Amino acid sequence: VAINQLNEIRNHQMQIRLELSAARQETDAFEVLDHIDKVRSSIFQVDNLLTAYKERDINAEEKQMLETFIADRLNFGRVGVIPTMDLVQEEKFSQADKLRKDALDPAFKKASQSIDNLIQYQVSNAKNEFERVNKLTKTIRIVSIASIVAGLVLVVLIGLVITRSI
Repeated sequence: VAINQLNEIRNHQMQIRLELSAARQETDAFEVLDHIDKVRSSIFQVDNLLTAYKERDINAEEKQMLETFIADRLNFGRVGVIPTMDLVQEEKFSQADKLRKDALDPAFKKASQSIDNLIQYQVSNAKNEFERVNKLTKTIRIVSIASIVAGLVLVVLIGLVITRSI
């Protein structure tokens, strides 16, 4: 579940960037507004996903990674997304292009790296848990087979004792 939430967040971040680029290409104000609405919707979705993700029981290392991502995401929004939305709506395209190049893209890259680190952490934990459960399964299988064999040997021995005593 956690990996899915993080991947959805990653997807929404990419959608924000794509919608801003698409809004920049539009000449109709209503189309620009449509793209801006999609950006706002993605921001809202990310907020909801982060709220749900934070409700999980997380350790100190994961919490630090999450806090780093949240800080990078807020920076992405404050220095890149919101100002770009404003510039595109005001039809200040050259300024929007400069802001995209100077602020939005680097902030997006940093936020993406932070979420990728968090996703990699989850993948690594899932792999470790899978290996642990796999070892436990093998141990349980061996103990079960040994118990069955011991039970059969015991049945045969008890059978021999009973037949000799008769």
